[in-house]
Amino acid sequence: LEGALDSLTVSPSSITTGGTVTITWTGASNPTALDWIGVFVNGEPNENYYWAIYTGGAASGSVDFSGIVDAGTYVFRYLIDDGYISIGQSDTVTVSTP
Repeated sequence: LEGALDSLTVSPSSITTGGTVTITWTGASNPTALDWIGVFVNGEPNENYYWAIYTGGAASGSVDFSGIVDAGTYVFRYLIDDGYISIGQSDTVTVSTP
C-alpha cells in the first residue's frame, strides 16, 4: 500500500516557541482518511512523533500548527494509512525561545 506525494512544505522555516507554521501537502496518490502528518524532532524515527493530525483523505491541503513548545529543529512527515511509512518530509523548521 505504497503511495507517493508531490510535496510537503512548511512555512515559515523559523519560529519562536508557540509560533504558527503552515503545513501544505500536494499530490498524495491513493490518499486515505487515515493518512497523517506528524512533526518530529529532526532525526527521530517515524514512531517518535511530537504531534500528529489526520489529512482526512485529502490529496492536497494545508493546516496551521502552533503547538511546538520546545526549542529545537523539527521536520514534518506525511505518513500513510495510520502507520509509520513516510512518503514525504518537509525541510527543517528551527524553533527558538523568544
